[in-house]
Amino acid sequence: MSYDHILPSSSIIENPSYQHIIVPRTAHYIVTGPPAEESITTTIACHGYGQLATYMSRKFQLLADRGHRIISVEGLNKFYWEGTAGRPVATWMTSHHRQDEITDFCHLLSAIYDKECRGARRVVVAGFSQGGTTLWRWLHRHRPTVQAFINIAGWIPEDIDLSAISEMYADAEFCHLYSETDQYYTEERAKQLKAIATTTGIPIEYIPFEGGHRVVPESLLGVYRKWE
Repeated sequence: MSYDHILPSSSIIENPSYQHIIVPRTAHYIVTGPPAEESITTTIACHGYGQLATYMSRKFQLLADRGHRIISVEGLNKFYWEGTAGRPVATWMTSHHRQDEITDFCHLLSAIYDKECRGARRVVVAGFSQGGTTLWRWLHRHRPTVQAFINIAGWIPEDIDLSAISEMYADAEFCHLYSETDQYYTEERAKQLKAIATTTGIPIEYIPFEGGHRVVPESLLGVYRKWE
């Protein structure tokens, strides 16, 4: 039986008129380390593209064992790494309805911040790759009170005016961990990143590490030691 007669015209299919509705979502995150009021720092950590919260939780376990509270957040969008099979992974956003996805993950991060960071002595945010860009967008939109931001092999989004938050975060510490063997960190990309950073008005410390495009626990320890 053919159903062609009930399908919309091709012009409507090619140019759909989307509506939207806000619905509750179930989000997931992993907490390791002592309670916020007892911890040296409380860190909200965001994974990179195609990962899960377990990745950041494992990479930050060394710090949790030393008395830091680690909140590893998982992106809302899930997919199979190998198309229709393989391990399930997550991403923070795509180009499809991207503004709605940015709004959703900003609300997610703020909800976790409000629940898990009460009583914290020092709040740190740390993002790997796409997770770093995600955190920049959250700081720009919701402006949570944080004392440090660790951007690991990440990027600074060019489409938002970060100079608007430079005064609020004037006393916060910003550092960018990078590896010269990172396949995405070419010399040209490094120049572009530093040029973008200059326009933010936020001083950023650049800290190299060995290891390519990944999170290296020992490089994180070098940053966290000064707070211990």
